[in-house]
Amino acid sequence: MAVYPLDIAKIFMNGRSQAIRLPKEYRLEGSEVYIKKIEDTGTL
Repeated sequence: MAVYPLDIAKIFMNGRSQAIRLPKEYRLEGSEVYIKKIEDTGTL
């Protein structure tokens, strides 16, 4: 199994929604992304 280094993103509240602040090197074009949550690791 390959091991990849991980960066950390900050979680914060935006009104009644939870949001994630991405480091600048992860900036994306557009307004939506696909996500998948891996329950046993907490990885998003």
